[in-house]
This record gives sequence, C-alpha cells and structure tokens, in this order.
Amino acid sequence: MLPRVAQFRGHIFHRAMWGILGSADFYMGLLNATLGQFDEALSSFDTAMKQSVSLGARAWPAENHLAQAQLYVRRGEADDSSRAFSQAGMAFELASELGQAGVLTRAGSMLGEIEL
Repeated sequence: MLPRVAQFRGHIFHRAMWGILGSADFYMGLLNATLGQFDEALSSFDTAMKQSVSLGARAWPAENHLAQAQLYVRRGEADDSSRAFSQAGMAFELASELGQAGVLTRAGSMLGEIEL
C-alpha cells in the first residue's frame, strides 16, 4: 500500500463525489504510523501540515494534530505523553472552533486518558 500512496506525495487527494480528502502525505503518515515507522510518519504529517496551512485548509490540521497525538501515545518514548497531550489539545481547540464533532470527541477522550 505504501508504494501506491507514495507516488502521490506532495499532492492533494480529491474524489468527485466526496470532495477534497486532504494531503497524500497525511495518509502516508497514517500508514507509516500503523507500521510503526514513527519518524517517517512524523515527517509525512509535517509535510501535510505545511500543505494544509499553505492552502488555508483549516479542518485538515485538526485531523493531523489528532493523528500525531495518537502516534506519540503509541510510540511511548520519553516526553511523548506531553507531546501527545499538546497535539490532542491543538486538535481539540481547532475542532471546537470549526465544529468538527468527530475530532472534538476523539481529542477530548484522548486528553482525558493521557497520563502526564
């Protein structure tokens, strides 16, 4: 799956019926995180965040912050709990501002579960 998505790095996914789905790099990050390739995932999330900001796409960063929070919880290295809490907090704030109920719920749950 990675090679299929990797060919679209730097691009934005779009489906006619669903609209714009976001940065291919975000989905690369999700795949890398799932495979335990955390450094690669963080690099992809960073690229996706830069794309989102440059396009003025405010909803995508909330999903990105949440995905990074999940990565830090899963990775479990020193200071990852505080990183996860920070990322989940940013996701929660953006989701609250934009009315993204799903992200808001997941980020809120994560904030309550992270032990600092």
